[in-house]
Amino acid sequence: MPIPNIPGYEVIERIRAGSTVSFWKARQIQLDRSVILMLLHSDHPHDQQSAETTMSGEIQDAKAKLAGVVDAVKKVASLRHAGIVPVIDAGEHDGAYYVVTEHEGAMSLAERIRVKGTIPDKEAFDTAAQVASALGCAWHEKGLMHGNLKPDTILIRPDHAVVVSNLGLTQTGQLADPDTGEIREVLLGTPNYMAPEQARGEAHIDCRADMYSLGATLYHMVTGTIPFSDAQGEAAMYKHIHDQLPNPRELRSEISPRITAFITRLLMKSPADRFESWDAVREEIKRIKATKVFVYKEGSAGLSTVKAASETIAGASAKGKGKKSSELRRVVILLKWAAVWAIWALVAYEVFRLS
Repeated sequence: MPIPNIPGYEVIERIRAGSTVSFWKARQIQLDRSVILMLLHSDHPHDQQSAETTMSGEIQDAKAKLAGVVDAVKKVASLRHAGIVPVIDAGEHDGAYYVVTEHEGAMSLAERIRVKGTIPDKEAFDTAAQVASALGCAWHEKGLMHGNLKPDTILIRPDHAVVVSNLGLTQTGQLADPDTGEIREVLLGTPNYMAPEQARGEAHIDCRADMYSLGATLYHMVTGTIPFSDAQGEAAMYKHIHDQLPNPRELRSEISPRITAFITRLLMKSPADRFESWDAVREEIKRIKATKVFVYKEGSAGLSTVKAASETIAGASAKGKGKKSSELRRVVILLKWAAVWAIWALVAYEVFRLS
């Protein structure tokens, strides 16, 4: 892959390359600061050989899509939210479409999961709340959804603040419908975290698709397991549409019913069964964290990608509660007998003293 040549930037090294974006560490020459330069590309490179073998209309469509991404990123640049990676520059030069953001010096959530294995419930809730705040701002102010939310696009700064990256970079592409085989225009995301409606290429999707991706990300965080890790590409997309994941508490019994219930709601297969807004997501997190006694209700009018807890888990929970109740009854009985003996001893002492 050739090194990008964007005026005003000195490219230092390539960080990684995705299917539609390559990431480069660079220096903004005028301000002498480290930045991330993202070079956008499509299935139709803008070289002479491509022009000879590809219909010109297809090339123009690819260019229009890239220009549309740049326009979306310019909207991101106008947002002022601490949870969104700031965009410094965006544009096109000599056929190359690019976006420049601040270099956060942050660890991705994916790296954190690789280091820690699993993430505690409290940290998972805190991460979800901060992501909901950032994406709520983007949706309510600019009508922007992320489209590719996953552990790799969530960053954790050294001060533990959570920021969302790659907002506005998602492109569209043609994929076969997993059920009918029909070729549809799909908002490209990462299949293992993709909402069913996004995987089907439905014409109208909204921020609730990002909520589903947040649920899939949280599932990965608390279980240490990528959703449908046994499948890739269209096979993973098919599973999100039709299949279910093991209940998190079957994978790790120490996962709380609180986070399990929250993930289950986010991963409802129908958008209508999720939350109506990002504000509602944040309010639910507050409600769950403030509830002293949490009752986990299994079952729903809709279907979640997360299975209900098995009888083994439910039975173990009930057994644990029964054991605690029995122990409490024994303590109460002992205290009652201790009180009776104390009264009897006091009466005997008084009788002996008076005699």
